[in-house]
Amino acid sequence: MVIIAISVMVVGKLEWLTNSYLLALAQAGGDFDQMIIDIWFGVAFHSLVVIVVPLLLAYFKQTLASYVVLILALSIYILLITGVNTIALVIAGLMIAAVVYAVFTQSINLIRYFRAK
Repeated sequence: MVIIAISVMVVGKLEWLTNSYLLALAQAGGDFDQMIIDIWFGVAFHSLVVIVVPLLLAYFKQTLASYVVLILALSIYILLITGVNTIALVIAGLMIAAVVYAVFTQSINLIRYFRAK
């Protein structure tokens, strides 16, 4: 459920920032209800495209991998929609997080080893 919420928030914000609501207003011919339906359909479709693989990973109990894939998919989506390349920053952040996690787990094991001695 968290994966879906994160995806909808990011995609919805990008849809808002890229002024797609003005395009939907022009397509709807001034009909407010049709404009809202077009915006929600766009957000729902793009969110569905972004979260297919992370939800499959979450279904198979790979939660950490599903969040990593979600972050990478959202960065690719940001690149495709806005042209801003965030993929390198995301990969660097994930690498730093992996190193911090490895150092943390190794330090815990080292502390347990010296405590047992």
